[in-house]
Amino acid sequence: MLPDVDTPAPAPASPGPALGADAAIVVARAATVADATVDDLRPRLLAGTGRSRRRDKRDGSPVTDVDLVVDELLVDAITTEFPDHSVISEEGRTTWDGAAWTWIVDPIDGTTNYAAGLPWWCVSIALAHHGEVVWGLIDAPTLDRRWTATRGGGATVDGTPMVVSAASDLSMRSTRHEPIAVTPGTIRRWQGGTFFKARVIGSSALELALVADGSLAAAYQRVPKVWDVAAGLVLVTEAGGAVLAVDDDSHFPLREGVEYRDTSVVTAAGPSVEWCRDLADRLWPTADA
Repeated sequence: MLPDVDTPAPAPASPGPALGADAAIVVARAATVADATVDDLRPRLLAGTGRSRRRDKRDGSPVTDVDLVVDELLVDAITTEFPDHSVISEEGRTTWDGAAWTWIVDPIDGTTNYAAGLPWWCVSIALAHHGEVVWGLIDAPTLDRRWTATRGGGATVDGTPMVVSAASDLSMRSTRHEPIAVTPGTIRRWQGGTFFKARVIGSSALELALVADGSLAAAYQRVPKVWDVAAGLVLVTEAGGAVLAVDDDSHFPLREGVEYRDTSVVTAAGPSVEWCRDLADRLWPTADA
């Protein structure tokens, strides 16, 4: 949801300079291709919700038949239109080859929810230029919402400009009413009760989209992969917020040859870097690690 008109919210601010003319042409074309492809995939995705066969991959994470089909169709659409672009995907190639343009794809983020018939899952697609994300799309078919952002061009949800929630004072009792997405392990550390409204959504990408549009005050993620956060990174930052790599070892810029299937980065997203750092320190104090 968009912030209430009576609630002050930060003005959107770009995480970096606007794209050059040549890059902007590529991104505009990429956005058109991605939008059309996701439109085409929505009926297939919705038809498989709660019905697609689920099994476990070697690393123990779940995958469904629809994950694999959607991944194949997305990658085919991308490589057909952009044969010189590279693709990193959760269900496909998981290392970066150093290409100038790289797509980062998660065909279904929140597969456990998807397989169970729960609505909290999404398709996440991002485009990186020289290893830095410059465009992102997150589509939640069951919620009928689509978030998009371009570096230097702002962020929208279903075509409407969006901003993150205003920063609250984490030391105040009123913060207990702020919805913040966290992992189950984070909640277990707060055995005496949390100082906020904890929400476990089960899709890192969707959490970042909801931070970007102000529905969530923040998200704190312990083990997100690069495809979980790529699109959400540009959504949140273009909506005026921040995405913090808590341990100072960010996924971005991409690093050539890194096996991203084995790489996780503790991530916090919210209204500012300082606020995210304060939240992370409260949720997972370094002394307790």
